[in-house]
Amino acid sequence: MRLVLFTCPKSFADEHIGFIQRNALKSWSLLAPRPRILLMGEEAGIQEVAGELGLEVVCGVERNDRGTPLVSSLFKKAGENSSDGDILAYVNTDIILMRDFAEAVWVCWRLERRFMMVGRRWDLDMEQDLDFAQGWDERLRQDVRRRGFLHAPSGLDYFVFRPGLWGEIPPFALGRFSWDNWLLAEAGRLGAMRIDASNAVMAVHQNHGYTTVGFCDSATMEQSEEAARNRRLAGNMMANTLDCEYVLRDGKVCRALDVRHVTRRAHRFVFNTARSMCPAPLRPFAGRCWERIRDSIGRF
Repeated sequence: MRLVLFTCPKSFADEHIGFIQRNALKSWSLLAPRPRILLMGEEAGIQEVAGELGLEVVCGVERNDRGTPLVSSLFKKAGENSSDGDILAYVNTDIILMRDFAEAVWVCWRLERRFMMVGRRWDLDMEQDLDFAQGWDERLRQDVRRRGFLHAPSGLDYFVFRPGLWGEIPPFALGRFSWDNWLLAEAGRLGAMRIDASNAVMAVHQNHGYTTVGFCDSATMEQSEEAARNRRLAGNMMANTLDCEYVLRDGKVCRALDVRHVTRRAHRFVFNTARSMCPAPLRPFAGRCWERIRDSIGRF
């Protein structure tokens, strides 16, 4: 098995964004066995960081009319730079990974079938470069347990899968919500095993602002035209970690039969059934109600 990580960094010119992205990429480079790491895009500093850490750069990422990278282009280029025997993983460039991630990938790879592994992240304030001296991962785990917060199931920051899982991906704007939930929902529609690795993988998200991409905060970004466009593209194809039919626990993939996963799937069945039975004249109104319901249960 060869693991290929791919990501689309922001510009390294901003000091805070720069060091949290370096923290993340350095942690990936320390995974064993060392994966291929593809940095996609032409943002400032990418070439220099790739040279320092021995990473690969993939240029020519397609963008929308506002200059935001398109998810479809990223995943297409990842497929073009991999082979059938590889395992691909898209990871946001602010996520620190440790050895439990590589161990989880190995467990899923042995399934020898189509799968998609996702998981919840831990949010943590990071104000300086991470010290990667021996024992860094255990020190970080202790810090996360002391100061970190487990993010809601709707926030997805890594996706592990075999090449060719999806067909055509809509032109979602990267980082503008909904695209990640669509990918998980579509994987389920295509019959892939959806695996929630939240209990097995501690993925650490380094908190940051949004001024470098033109927004005051995440709430402002969620109200943007790009976010609205992503929601229209996703439609009702939205899922979170609680929609996964399987979980990774104690080194094994097993059915997700815990209360939270089962309850979420029951909610889905009830709401989807009610929506399909709604008379045609009322469907626009029902659709707006469904969006509110979807947002609320998405944070469950």
